[in-house]
Amino acid sequence: PLYSSAASDVYKRQAMVEVIFRHGGTLDKFIGDAVMAHWGALGMGRESDNARQAILAAKDMLSALQSMNHRWQQEGKSPFKIGIGLHVGEAVAGEIGSPDRTEFGVIGDTVNLASRLEGLTKEFHCDVIFSEEVRIAADWREPIINLGGVRVKGRKNPVRLCGMGDEQEVLTHMATYERDEEQCIVMKVK
Repeated sequence: PLYSSAASDVYKRQAMVEVIFRHGGTLDKFIGDAVMAHWGALGMGRESDNARQAILAAKDMLSALQSMNHRWQQEGKSPFKIGIGLHVGEAVAGEIGSPDRTEFGVIGDTVNLASRLEGLTKEFHCDVIFSEEVRIAADWREPIINLGGVRVKGRKNPVRLCGMGDEQEVLTHMATYERDEEQCIVMKVK
């Protein structure tokens, strides 16, 4: 299954959820101002198709946001940004909770990494960050920004990441990050 975490607020979430549904995703839950979705956790579809649809959904979410921002700026409102993190892998999916209250959900390391990648979008100034596993599963050949190996909180080994956004801005920020002996970017825990 593939998991996505995308930050937005209540009004903007509706537009993002519509994009997720249009690309065959399942809305898992709202977490604060974030939307969590998954592709394939219910055993539907092939991993390659699910990964591709998740990336396409991310791109369409950015297009939808661009349209909303254009409208808001014409109304004198400030533009809004989102960050999207995608990772593919195994997770536990099903009814989670206690005998008094349960809800369907997905949990596990894959979900946690997708959330961490969403958080890294701010650090890297990327709109979308996805793992190399997602790129391979989707057989994604369109232009991306190679972020290289990154030491992510909660992971012993570096994770190879890809991004989408303003390449020059991303590369400028990447040049300022500390690297270890393996030339992996080391993210400082805040």
